[in-house]
Amino acid sequence: MKYRIKTKSLDSAKLERDALDFLESLKHDKAKRKAASEDGISLDAFDAYVQRSPDSRLIRIEPDSAGIAPGVIELSLIFAPVIAQIVQDIWTHLILPDLKRRYGEDSIEEV
Repeated sequence: MKYRIKTKSLDSAKLERDALDFLESLKHDKAKRKAASEDGISLDAFDAYVQRSPDSRLIRIEPDSAGIAPGVIELSLIFAPVIAQIVQDIWTHLILPDLKRRYGEDSIEEV
């Protein structure tokens, strides 16, 4: 998945930190868990995976070959395939909308 960052207040490192913070909070935040459920995302496999591998990095976001922000970043999902679809759904339905609310609707776009 590739996205273009369109705001100077956001770079790939901050985006990754925000995404990882969101995933961390998803472990305990009832409102976020409810939102996931309402979007049809089952967190059972997510919960089991993070319980088995609490120190694993669920998502990595890297700049493209140019590495210049604003620019294109690649969202790399780096974990077992069983959890990949769940984290991709969490990114699409929860994390990305949250980032757009905080940084502006046009701050990041899929390319």
